[in-house]
Amino acid sequence: MASLDGFIEDSDQKIDWYNTDVEFNIFAEEQLNAIDTIIFGKKTYELMVNYRTTPEALEDDPVVASLLNANPKIIFLTMTKAG
Repeated sequence: MASLDGFIEDSDQKIDWYNTDVEFNIFAEEQLNAIDTIIFGKKTYELMVNYRTTPEALEDDPVVASLLNANPKIIFLTMTKAG
């Protein structure tokens, strides 16, 4: 998720600027139920997996956490040429 000007996280890697209310959760559930594979960048995947597999995530948002955990994932890495 990014703002219209491309902002994603602050210097402490916090993404607490967007609202995750009931409407957002309904949207997330609909999207996760409509797909069969999730595509992540490596860093986003690492941040997500460190939270979504915790008991806290499963208690706070069991449907979304379970759908995120259950769907297969493709993780993209950025490769740079050594100089």
